[in-house]
Amino acid sequence: MASPAPYMPPRPRSLSPLAGLIRTAWNGDGNLLTLLPASAYRMMIGQLGWSRRTTWIINDPEAARAVLVDSDDVYPKSDLMTGALEPLIGNSIFTSS
Repeated sequence: MASPAPYMPPRPRSLSPLAGLIRTAWNGDGNLLTLLPASAYRMMIGQLGWSRRTTWIINDPEAARAVLVDSDDVYPKSDLMTGALEPLIGNSIFTSS
């Protein structure tokens, strides 16, 4: 019996890093999610370290619940995350503490 396909969260179309940066700069829409590499949506938990600020990607539903609901005082929401996600999803568990 074949194993089920791994969980793949909803995501915007991934562009190459340069194309994503040019698109974001050109459109000025603040959609920073298009800058994430396609691999960011395949990892269950991982770290992206391409800037001075470390970004953690959590696609595992139980780990996301632990961070966003169970331990909200330990993991405060950053201004960068709020600015990137609020235009996309509004005021929600992802953007409010």
